[in-house]
Amino acid sequence: MTIKKENIRKQAKEILKKTRGRYQNQVILNQLRKEILRLKAKCVLLYCALSIEVNLRPLITELRALGIRVFVPLVRGEAMQIVPYRLPLVEGSFGVLEPKTSSLYKSPLQCAVVPIVATDCQMRRIGYGKGYYDRFFEQFSGRPYVIFVQKRLCMAYENITESWDIVADLICTPQVVIKRRKNGFGVDKPHCFRIIGSL
Repeated sequence: MTIKKENIRKQAKEILKKTRGRYQNQVILNQLRKEILRLKAKCVLLYCALSIEVNLRPLITELRALGIRVFVPLVRGEAMQIVPYRLPLVEGSFGVLEPKTSSLYKSPLQCAVVPIVATDCQMRRIGYGKGYYDRFFEQFSGRPYVIFVQKRLCMAYENITESWDIVADLICTPQVVIKRRKNGFGVDKPHCFRIIGSL
């Protein structure tokens, strides 16, 4: 792990701890709903949120009502698996709410919504430093469409991630949506771009 990457992670966590707003959360949920329906995804990976992450519970309820199968991460030891979302939830690793252990998921995912702490100009994920998502996605032969979500975009202006860090097809925040393109990425509201520097 590089010093620059750790510094960006630290800066981003401080920004996210201060970020509040129920309206902002709803903006992201609306963006995600639109994108998942556009993809016609039948199996989707979401997550149960920590305090600095976007709360996806209303979206989970809505997608399940539409007949879309929703899965969430389940951390066991050094590995992350995914299981069907079902109640009741219990507190698991790192204080994250998880469904009680159930059958593991084996069919292809069409879409994965992944929380980030920060990203860089390659649109690669800077998470909490444990590598669970990176190792999990290495198992896929067919990669799902990956959407990063964040309450406020925290992006390093230089390449500070490694080749194994997962990359997004789309980044959704209340301020900006960034889409991966063949020649880089496109931003729908460049004046709202949130960039943080590495120390």
